[in-house]
Amino acid sequence: MIRHLPNTLTILRFPLTIIFIYGFLQPSVEWRLLASACFIFSAITDYLDGMLARKLNVISRIGAFLDPLADKFLVLAGFFVLYLRPDIAWEGWKLTVLISFIVIAAREPFVTVLRSYKEARGRPIVTSFIAKAKTTAQMITLVIAILLLASQDFFSLQIPYVIHLIGLGYIVSAVLAALSAIDYIRA
Repeated sequence: MIRHLPNTLTILRFPLTIIFIYGFLQPSVEWRLLASACFIFSAITDYLDGMLARKLNVISRIGAFLDPLADKFLVLAGFFVLYLRPDIAWEGWKLTVLISFIVIAAREPFVTVLRSYKEARGRPIVTSFIAKAKTTAQMITLVIAILLLASQDFFSLQIPYVIHLIGLGYIVSAVLAALSAIDYIRA
């Protein structure tokens, strides 16, 4: 039973992400807090599933396929709902955040196709340092944004510069996404 735990945690991220998407866009503070908890728990399971798979020596093909898919689903959902949430006044950030989201979202299918292409030619791509930095920056941006917004919802307060902090996180995430794609093209 314990040997299935890593894949179970990975699979659990899919329904949790759907709950996050729905709840985060609701006007209800309770829904937004539940959505925030689902996202944070999903981010934790992202770390745990890989660690457990290595520790228990139960790395599987299905896990190797589903884990990055669940990660992409969670991250893209996070950036997408942040952009769409109606109570966030993006002010001068709207176009920059949209372009950043497009770069982040476009990188994923591009790199997936590139990986398949290079693997078919006997040159599999190993995850680069830049790609790991991209994933870290994206998760940090999303977790901080979600925690700050949840704090604002729960305590009914306005935290100064939240929009600027989130906007900068989008930009850093997009730049690292583009750089990691370029890095993979060169590999």
